[in-house]
Formats: sequence, structure tokens, C-alpha cells
Amino acid sequence: MLQSSPKGSSSLSDNDNSSDLKSTMNDISSQTNENSDYSILPMDVIVDILSFLILSKQSINEYCNFLQSVHNKNHHSIFNLFFGYKHWDIHKTHVVFLYRNFIVKGDLTPYESRNPSEKVEQDGFIMNYIFKHAHTLTVDYCPMTDTYCQSLRKNKRIERFTFIGNRKHYHSGLCSALRECESLKKLKLDSVYDWEFTKLFELASLTYLKLNTGMMLRDFPPQKYNFDFIVDIEENQGSIKKILKNEFSESRLKHLSLISSEGFTDEYSVSNLMKLPALEILFLENQKITKQSMRTVGQSNLREICFERCLNFSDSGMEQLMKVKLPNLTKLKLSGCGFNTSNLKKVFEPSNGEILNQLTYIELSKNQNMKDTAFSKLGSFKFENLDTVDLNHCVSLSSIGILTFMRSFSECIRTLKLRECNLDETALVTILKSCSKLQRLDLEMNNISCTNIEICEITDLSNLHYLRIEKNNLTDIEWLIALPLSNLQLPRKISNYGTMQLDRQIP
Repeated sequence: MLQSSPKGSSSLSDNDNSSDLKSTMNDISSQTNENSDYSILPMDVIVDILSFLILSKQSINEYCNFLQSVHNKNHHSIFNLFFGYKHWDIHKTHVVFLYRNFIVKGDLTPYESRNPSEKVEQDGFIMNYIFKHAHTLTVDYCPMTDTYCQSLRKNKRIERFTFIGNRKHYHSGLCSALRECESLKKLKLDSVYDWEFTKLFELASLTYLKLNTGMMLRDFPPQKYNFDFIVDIEENQGSIKKILKNEFSESRLKHLSLISSEGFTDEYSVSNLMKLPALEILFLENQKITKQSMRTVGQSNLREICFERCLNFSDSGMEQLMKVKLPNLTKLKLSGCGFNTSNLKKVFEPSNGEILNQLTYIELSKNQNMKDTAFSKLGSFKFENLDTVDLNHCVSLSSIGILTFMRSFSECIRTLKLRECNLDETALVTILKSCSKLQRLDLEMNNISCTNIEICEITDLSNLHYLRIEKNNLTDIEWLIALPLSNLQLPRKISNYGTMQLDRQIP
């Protein structure tokens, strides 16, 4: 990332190298013209341009004079962008640029000009250019304005836009402006404070959408927060049928993330969203969905479902999820959803073998009420494709429940995340003996000590390249050194046996 140098510093001497700097500028000007496609400028030209940004303010002013001289009328907009007016204060504006990819950082303070009209012209020149012409733009805690939104509205080539900030940086015209950016493919809005975001679903080229809002549920009209705007509702003899509207039938949206402080979806929203034809990944955090959300879904092409802190969903919701036709589902992430145990027994049982065997990734982390008996009905069932299991911070589990679950996936598992699961050294040895394909094992914050560790039956750990056992009750590491970890290196210095991380590169 580029940063301006402190005042008074310079990467080149202002006096001694003035002629060299002008020569460099002439060389660059000779290689480009006003019709150049600046997104494909030669790399050496780009490097020279970027190097100018670290010069002192005095040198910047010299270049501005040079560019505006009568002898250099062929300079084009890329030079105007950074050096086009004399009084741009590099120490108050931080802009990073490469191949029309811009990052505008911080609360930008316009140059304090004595002439108010000059101040507006100077501030607007660089920012309006960026919002009109950027192909990729990240706005990071920079307050949006009417002018910026109007400029963004005119940008028909921008493909990726990210907004990071809070209410004081957000502008009510932002979503409406983005709706006019017809080439947008990837859109991230860290803060949204009006329901105009629903218009973004109409963008024909959009494939990735992430929305985070601080609005309260009462701020939304019902048809907005349950996403009824994407369906037609038909009533027939007392029954209601929802059909995707024609304007969304060719939607390209593949990845959708909805995050909020209170929850702006309800039990009907999931079934509506799952009707989007190209949707593959659905991430919902802190949303007001329930088990009813799944009952009207029917079938979906989703390959990844991630519900995080959706407390009303619970274990009964997961049971209902297993009844949905999800032929492409491979990743199921349900973190901090308040699962207990009773309904999970109905999920992890052989009768659900078809959907369980599709899964390559299961996450049930931060479900603090989930107990060992949740996996008791698996019996002799064996997962066929399960690659990763994440049970981090399931504090009501113990070695008994973990090992019961492990027997069903020991032949295929490659990554195990078991942080803060009350495991002891017996569980550690059993895992190392049973999971021959294991590559990554995280056992931080458990109850593993140095006693009762029998390693004689552990003959091959050649696949293991990451072992984390920090914050346990270790008092020595003799047993650890004796493990057959031929390709895993101990750290050079271990000063605290309770804090240890072993890592190596996969050959």
C-alpha cells in the first residue's frame, strides 16, 4: 500500500534531481497519449507514476507546474488525477491506485483553500474522477456525498465496489447510485441504513452481494425484510404459492451474505431467497429465521449454507433442513445457533445418510448447549466425503461425544477443529491413531496433560502438518517428540509447554 512521506522528506533531492525528474516525466508522456487505456499501461510506466506519490509536497508542486506548462499539453487524465492542480495536499488525502483499482481511505479532509470555489473544484476533481472511472473501488471510512453518488451513478464500467464505514459515512443515495452501475459483479456494503438495498438484487451482472445493516426491524416494510419483492404470490383455495418473478429468473447472484445487528429477515425470507436460480452460497448472520423457514423451501441448488448466531433456528430447524432437497449441498456451517441435543439426534443418524454423505464440511462451533448424546444414533454409519469438522468452543462436549462422532468420519477426515471441547490425552491418542489422513488438528484450550499418553500404537502420521495444542496442561513434551512426525518440525525454542504450535509445509 502506498503512503505519503512525511513533510520535508523526499525520495529524490528537490534541487539536484529536478532535471532528472522532468526527464522521467517526458519519457512517460512519450509512451502514452490522451487516448491510452490506462488499465493496460506498461508496468514500468505505472511504477514510475506511483513512485511520484512518495515525493515531498515541494516536489509534487514542481511536477504540477511542469505538467501544466505550455510545453506539456499532451499530458492526459491519469496525470491530471494526481498532479492536475497545484494545491492538492498529499498529506490530507490518501488514495491508492493501480490499473484503475482505487482505495480511498480515511476521513478525507479537503484542502483548506482561501478561495471556497477553488476548494470545491480541487476536492471534486480527484474524487469525482475516481467514482466515475474506477473499475474497482474500495471506500474505507470516507464520507459519501451527493456529488460522489452522482458520479458513481455514471460509472458503467465498475465491476467491484466495497463500502466500509458507519452511519456518519453512509449516504442515503448510495444504493440507488449503485443500482445504475450495470457492470457490477461484486458488491460489499459494510453499513446500510435504508431499505433501498433491495434494488441491488435487480443488477443483472451481480454474482456476489454482502450486506451488513444496523437498522432495526421496525425500519423495514414487511415486504422488504422478508424479500417478497422477488416473488409473485398466488392464492388458490386458501393456499398460497410463491413464484419467482420474471425479472429475477436470469439472476446471476451466486453468493449472498446478509448480516445485521437485529435481524432483517424472517421465516419466509429463506424460502424466497432460495428461489434465486444461480444462488450457491447463502450466509445469514443474526437473522430471525426459524424451523418454519425450511418447510416451504422444497428444493434448492445451494452448495453451501452458513447460519451464524441465528438463535431462533435451533436444533429443530436443523432437523427440518435435513428434509429439504439439496442435491448440491457440500458445506453446512451452523455456528452459535443455540443447538441443544434432542433434535440433533434425529439429524445425525443413518436415515439421513444420503445428505450426510454429500457433505465435505460440517461446522457446529459455538453451540454451547450441545452435548455428547447428539451423536449417539450414528452407530456404524460412515461418512464418505467429510473433509473438515469444526466443533470449536462446544464447551458442553467431552471426549466421549467427540470420539463417538469421530468413529463415523475417521477414514476420510483431513481437518479437525476441536478448540475448547474438554478433550483429554486419551482422546488425543485415539484421534492420532484412528485418523490416518489427518492433516490439520487444533486442540487449543483443552485438558490435555503429559500423563497416560501411550504412543506405541501410533505408527504413521506422515500426513499431519499442523498440530496446535496451546493452552493445555502440558508439563513436558517428551511424548510429543517421540511421535512419528517425520515431516513436522518442532519450533526452535519452546519456553512454555502450555503454548505450542507445530507446523510444516505440505510436501
